[in-house]
Amino acid sequence: LAEAQRRTEERLEQLAEAQRRTEEELKELAKTVAALVEAQQRLEERLERMEGRILRRLNAFGARWGMRSEAAWRAGMLAILHHVGFQVERWQAFDEQGEVFGYPAFVELDVVIRDGTHMVIELKTSATLEALATLERKVRFYERRVGQPVKRRILVTPWFESGVKEAAQRMGWELYGEPEDLIEE
Repeated sequence: LAEAQRRTEERLEQLAEAQRRTEEELKELAKTVAALVEAQQRLEERLERMEGRILRRLNAFGARWGMRSEAAWRAGMLAILHHVGFQVERWQAFDEQGEVFGYPAFVELDVVIRDGTHMVIELKTSATLEALATLERKVRFYERRVGQPVKRRILVTPWFESGVKEAAQRMGWELYGEPEDLIEE
């Protein structure tokens, strides 16, 4: 019985030592996990900053591409429309009362005129409900300033948010976003 007691005590001591080692390893593991969590947080912060920089650069690239595309489109359309007898102008006027934007600012529109019929053609890289409302205010401002009604409102855009198509139809805008939209049936 004494021998069994001694072996049990030895075994308990071995188990106690194993538990101490396990506890030390768990402490080290907890430190490692805490360091990993901290490193993960730093990495996520860096990725967020990097994502912000990339998005700003992409937006700048998109804006630049949009401006270049609009300029190319305007120059090409100007040549084509002049060739077939249309008058095309980049109409500008200063809105002293802030009717269009809510504050005094210059208002610009691309206007096409033929046989006294005024048309507004707008090219945008994307269209939102807010942008559409602003376009409509621009047209109304133009009509008041020039004293001529706009017979056609044409918006060309490859992307528009939900609800824009329906709102454009209600306001009398022709919305062209897909190549097949440009082909009359």
